[in-house]
Amino acid sequence: MANQCVSCDKGFRSQETLNQHLRSQDHACRQLANQLDRDRKFISQSSGSNRKDLSTQSQPSRQKTLESQTYPLGSRHRCNPCNRFFKDQTALDQHLQKSSVHKTAIFPPLQVQTTAESWNFGISGPHQRNLLLLDPIPSSSHTSQTLNYRRNEKSTDKSCSWSVIPETENRELFEKLSQNCHSPEDLLRNKYLLHPYSASDISGLRKCKKCGRLAKDSQNDRCYFHPGKRTATVRNSRQHYTCCQTANRGCTSAPVHEYRKSPHANKYQTFASSPPASSQKPTFQAITLDCEMAEVKGLRSEVILICAVDYFTGAVLLNSLVSPGETIRDWRTEIHGITSSAMDWAISQERALAGWKEAREELWKLIDQNTILVGHALQHDLDVLRMVHTRVVDSAILARNAVGTYNRQWGLQKLCKELLGFEIRSNKGGVHDCLEDVLATREVVLLCTQHEQELEAWANVKSLELTLEEERRKAAKRKLASKRAEQETLNDRLNSGSGSSYDQYESDEREILHWSDIAEDFGWPHPDTGYYPWSD
Repeated sequence: MANQCVSCDKGFRSQETLNQHLRSQDHACRQLANQLDRDRKFISQSSGSNRKDLSTQSQPSRQKTLESQTYPLGSRHRCNPCNRFFKDQTALDQHLQKSSVHKTAIFPPLQVQTTAESWNFGISGPHQRNLLLLDPIPSSSHTSQTLNYRRNEKSTDKSCSWSVIPETENRELFEKLSQNCHSPEDLLRNKYLLHPYSASDISGLRKCKKCGRLAKDSQNDRCYFHPGKRTATVRNSRQHYTCCQTANRGCTSAPVHEYRKSPHANKYQTFASSPPASSQKPTFQAITLDCEMAEVKGLRSEVILICAVDYFTGAVLLNSLVSPGETIRDWRTEIHGITSSAMDWAISQERALAGWKEAREELWKLIDQNTILVGHALQHDLDVLRMVHTRVVDSAILARNAVGTYNRQWGLQKLCKELLGFEIRSNKGGVHDCLEDVLATREVVLLCTQHEQELEAWANVKSLELTLEEERRKAAKRKLASKRAEQETLNDRLNSGSGSSYDQYESDEREILHWSDIAEDFGWPHPDTGYYPWSD
């Protein structure tokens, strides 16, 4: 059949349906699996048939062996999804940018990393399958590039190029990053966990089933509650309880509270701190991390994809699907593009990590307590991995602190557009690419830590915008208060003249404050998931 996908061994009726398949999640997952099979086959051949340990070979000899067995002679620049070879990196880059096959793929085109750095991680075992995935930064032709920002430049090209840092600048880069690690107060203010939950912490999170107060906030207090139900909200009316027809404090009291076990107690018990530093285990100094999540029971999030890159080089260290440990109620496919069928296929092919626990273990092979974790709204990623790490640089916190406000948060997409001048998630529907988000976060933090003046200039503009917005709100409130006073005066005159009550304002023009009116001030929609609380 003419219209056939060689990699998946499938035939299609027309070229259009074939193109749709090439852009699908299933095709991308199969490409990922095929690449892993080739890596695993090569590793087994190198260690089994030849009976030679790669670790005993010299670096040049080892790299030559990799290149000769993975690529045809003279063609080491390969596009795996298309199964095509190119004469140099420039030709491959042009293909990746212009080919329609790669524009909407969930996973990026894979390149086996054959540089010496890929063998110096000091990691062995199952995790090595992830280390051999891809290197998003070309290692052949751009090693002398400095920070490659497109700062505030409007370009017709929506793609972006990632910064390549010369190795000689790593020390200075690390010192700058260390200086920007957030204080414990900053982390607490942004809902970070500073230590694993203790038994008393878990006990304090129990909630009274009558009044709804937490145990840690209601010790030795009487329980005041409403035995009736709360009525639904009706236009121009307040909610009240059926037992007393008021919305005041509980109309009934009890001497003690009736606490029930927290539905999240089992999760709290599994939180753990990152492993301590050890001279026996080499780790990375700084890693950029991001996770994609799905919804499980109790409106909780479960990790389904984890991605981590080296902060200094951009080399991909971990990029894998994660099989959920609980039943998924909402895959949130419209956010990240991962479907149930794609996950099922990855699990059947043993291409997914086994739950959050294995995902955390794989990450812990790369880091210790001294590693700096870089991310955007990273507290959510640490939460789904159930880990505690306090050496953090969060791009969302950097932006908020620069502006000087704690009730507003800027999403990663907006920061990239306004600070760096390029767009991410520019595909149809704005679907997240986890690897793209990780590299984009790296770019934002590089700018914030290396170019403070540009961050300050942006923050000044945002501060002025917030000030003007607040003035407009105050003016609107003053106008509303004035109008309300005029209406009350009119009502008083009508009441004194006719004895009847006429309250047109109360019936027609009373201000109704919705959750969506103030949610933005509290950081919604969620910068990572796009979740809108008022849309439920």
